[in-house]
Amino acid sequence: MPRRALRVAFAGVEVGDWVDPAGESRDVAVRLRAEDRVTASNIEHLPVAVAGTNMMVPLEQIATVTLDKGPARIQHLDGRRTVTVSANVEGRAAGEVTADAMKIAKAIEFPTVMA
Repeated sequence: MPRRALRVAFAGVEVGDWVDPAGESRDVAVRLRAEDRVTASNIEHLPVAVAGTNMMVPLEQIATVTLDKGPARIQHLDGRRTVTVSANVEGRAAGEVTADAMKIAKAIEFPTVMA
């Protein structure tokens, strides 16, 4: 449940439609203000539902909040996380550069991803 509450707080949730003055229909989403999404103390105070009850508690009572960088989007291929790397090639054939890049990638010991 906390994951859903955080998704709503950060990404927003669509709550309806609004017709602008030009007659164009617009989706309306609700989420935290930008300034409320930048400090751990604000995030720690987000109310989250306690499963199986009608209670709400601050996130800090059930989780430790730390701020860090992460991917904006996680891509998958056949159920496994993937990373797309692109580049421009100059002075060498694209195939040679790709072969060298593949050798480097295969030599990297990637961490085990926990499900």
